[in-house]
Amino acid sequence: MKKILAGSLTAVLLVGLLAGCGKTDNETSGNANTGDAGKATTITHWEMVNGPADTYEAAAKKIVENFNSSNDQNITVELQMTPWDNFYQTFLTAITSGAAPDTSTGASTQPLQYALMGEILDLQPIVDQWNEEGNDIVNQFPEGSLDMLTYDGELTGLPWALDPRGLTYRTDYFEQAGITELPTTWEEFLDVCKKLKEWNSDIVPFVFGGADQMSTQTMMMFLMQNGTGFTNENVEADFTSKNVTEALEFLHELASNGYISEGTASYKSADAEKMYCSGTAAIWFNGMPTATIDYEDVAANSSVLPAMAGPSGGDARYYTWINSIMAYTQSDAPDACRAFIKYWIENELILFTEGGCSQLPARADLQTDKFFSDTWYTKEFSEKVVPVAVPQSWPAPALFPAFSQIEGEDYPGKALQAVITGDTDYEKIQKETNDLIATAIEDYGADYDEE
Repeated sequence: MKKILAGSLTAVLLVGLLAGCGKTDNETSGNANTGDAGKATTITHWEMVNGPADTYEAAAKKIVENFNSSNDQNITVELQMTPWDNFYQTFLTAITSGAAPDTSTGASTQPLQYALMGEILDLQPIVDQWNEEGNDIVNQFPEGSLDMLTYDGELTGLPWALDPRGLTYRTDYFEQAGITELPTTWEEFLDVCKKLKEWNSDIVPFVFGGADQMSTQTMMMFLMQNGTGFTNENVEADFTSKNVTEALEFLHELASNGYISEGTASYKSADAEKMYCSGTAAIWFNGMPTATIDYEDVAANSSVLPAMAGPSGGDARYYTWINSIMAYTQSDAPDACRAFIKYWIENELILFTEGGCSQLPARADLQTDKFFSDTWYTKEFSEKVVPVAVPQSWPAPALFPAFSQIEGEDYPGKALQAVITGDTDYEKIQKETNDLIATAIEDYGADYDEE
């Protein structure tokens, strides 16, 4: 019987950005109950390219080199940087062929995906050791995240980064268009887009990637803002609901009024980024807008919109992905893997401050570092997005096995593409998408035990 990931992220951490009171991470040797002290051990860590290739790799290498030189268990870690392009197939091929890495970072759904295959190493001994040490680090993770990463009684990963989604906008464009109140509802958002279009028809009011994974992620935002998701809270396909219809109608209205470009369904995330950074778009949906650093005028005139609520949504919401570091059961050195992961979590700050990681630390204590209050987008995403963010699988009580397929196959994104290109047969679109979601859930097993 397949089991749903237990627990839920009931509240994503609220960050207190305290300028000037940065906390540096302590260089620790790691232990995690390693039983092979004195015996030379080499393990391989696959690190995703989570920031600019040059600076991020250098920061990751520094962590690995410091661990190699400081641990007293004769462990050597070999680092391999892994691009996001085709990452799913890269890991799947390696794991199914018996060539898995010892440890890795990866997509937020990855620990569950491979735990279902029996390929993920239990990391609970690391948490047990922190508790024995009296280390408060366990309490710095997002509330409920360790429960969310627990499958069949084992801890499948440790959260190291948050990857929130939000709406970035040009403050100067809003001012020039006479917009004095920021939108908090979809109706107000439509009014803002109308004013922007009337002010300057050469500026696209709203831009997002409609041809890659960002199509589904854009759909996710509007679904959640209207009180729903891929499924209901019982992990049942719910794409035929009134809430979904309203989201599709809203997206169609954005398109029919010219508030998004005619070519949005063919835009990739990089295209949307280019439009915003070149000044041809006023509002951009994406993760943290790290690219604005290279455009001084854009960065100086950018901010983050408050979360919005749809007509049936109740509370205003954004959402965040929780990304983890994990280890694999194919490893011949499980204790060495745990020792390295423990060290990584304890010393990860430089991935952000030196490496330019495009996410936020999952540890609340690290987010008080001055670096995050000095960078406009990390400060604003921490203050405006993270406190109202729900986990990516909301309103399901936890991450469920079929989520990876639903998101990876872009089922909701295809519904978005249909309505923004003129298809208004909402009933047909919703039923087709709902059937795909229901089939995916059924394929992974209808019986779930929530713990």
